[in-house]
This record gives sequence, C-alpha cells and structure tokens, in this order.
Amino acid sequence: IGDKQPIGGFKGVNKGIVDEAVFDGRIIVKERSLIPPGDLRIQLYESIDPFIKGVSGDKEGIEALLESLGIDDEPDGERMEALESKLIQMLKIQGTSEPIIDECTSIRYYLPSFGMDAERMSTIADSCGRSGKELYGIGFCMDHGNPDAERACSEQMERTMVCARSVTPESVVTMGNLQYFTNGVHGITGTMANIQSKYLGIPTLPVIGFCIEGDMADISSRCTNLALSLGINMATVMKECSRSVGGNGGGHANAAGGRIPADRIDEFVHLADRMIFEQKML
Repeated sequence: IGDKQPIGGFKGVNKGIVDEAVFDGRIIVKERSLIPPGDLRIQLYESIDPFIKGVSGDKEGIEALLESLGIDDEPDGERMEALESKLIQMLKIQGTSEPIIDECTSIRYYLPSFGMDAERMSTIADSCGRSGKELYGIGFCMDHGNPDAERACSEQMERTMVCARSVTPESVVTMGNLQYFTNGVHGITGTMANIQSKYLGIPTLPVIGFCIEGDMADISSRCTNLALSLGINMATVMKECSRSVGGNGGGHANAAGGRIPADRIDEFVHLADRMIFEQKML
C-alpha cells in the first residue's frame, strides 16, 4: 500500500496474499474513496496523497469545510459523498490532474486486527522509520498496534505538514524543464517534492528538492506518470548529473535522489534541466 503497488489492481504474489486474507476475514475490502476510513479529522489533517490546500495540515480549514457541509463526527453516506465531491473540486482548482485524482480515489483495505485502514497502518510504520523510531514501527506491526508508534506518527506528520506547507510558489524555482526548491528538510524532502510534483506544481515538470546540511546537499526528485510518458527518467538524471558535480545519485525513473556539494547546486540544476530536455527529445 505504502509503495502504491495496488494502482491498477494487485498482481502476482501481492494478489495471492490479499485474496487469501480477504477469504480468511483478515482484510475487508471497502469501496473506493479519496480519504481512508477512520477518524475524519485526523485523516483530513494528515492527508498527503492527496495534498489538499486549505485542508491538509490546516485544522481551521478542516473545521470550516466540515461546518459548511453540515458534517459532525459521524457523517452519513450522503454527506460523505458531498465531502468527497468538494475535496475533488478543491484539488482541481489547485491544479491537480484528473489521472492523479483518480489514482488517489482508491479501493480501501480495512484490517480488523489493527482496527484501521491499511493506508493508515502504512503511514504509522513509515512515520516511525522516518523519525528514527524503527523499533516502534516493528512493534506496531507485530503487536497489532502500539500507542508509542501512533504518537511517533502524529509527531512526524506534524513536522511533515509544516514542511509541506513551506513549499510555496515563492520558494519554488521553475526552469524550462524542471522545478526545484532548496528549503528541504532531512527525511521529509522527498515528501515535499512529491506534493509539489503531483498536487501543486506543473505535472509535466519533474521536481527536485535540496536539503542543505553543511557543505553537502541531499537531493530528492519526483515526477508524475505524465512526465514519465514524455521520456523523462530521473534515475538517469540523478546519477549522471550528480557524478558530474562531484557527487553520486540514482534511484527509480519517477523517484530518485543523490548527494552533491552544496556549492554546486546551481551547476547541477542547469545540467539536469538540459538532460531532461534531451530525454524528451529522444
């Protein structure tokens, strides 16, 4: 779930595992929805995929939205439909493409033994890892829940939301073939780049985020499926451009990273801009 492997439907070994668990009642398959089931305010506040301006990380915005739709703690089906329609409208207004919205509106897999949706479980485990509390995440998975892990998740999500909201139009530089920002934060830069790439930026342009620590800069890059369809491969860009400026890099076509001397960021982005242009021309 956390690796987005269900997109297009589970396949191969994944499908076999899910089918067996559904048969045994360990997974309950629920209808497609934009927001996972669970505490509505928590799910809206911590929503990263999708990231919705005025909702994600915005408690006042959430309350205003719910009040406008007459939603209290336990909305009925009709009000939930109205909420989803409103959220989709907000995503479209902020520039999110239809394919990405459709990707986020996914079938939900509820885990009775954990009392939560699989995406929520994934978020908790991932947050423990990103905050350096891996043992909490392992304990959470083995013991079917752990309050320490959930607290670690809440703290990490709070940090993530603050960082995500710091990626503003003023902090993002748009070049001919890419977008980049230099105010990344250790462990969160990739998430910031993903949000900009899919939900706030120009979907055809890859996003590169730099986290500067001393003399070095860690790099995280992301691009949408639309950008991939144009021939862009960020793994190649990260590997070759990082090496050209005295660093190293690599990864996947749509999500890659690297590490370079901080004083060579400008040189790096110009090399990357040129290489992305050349990839699209092939």
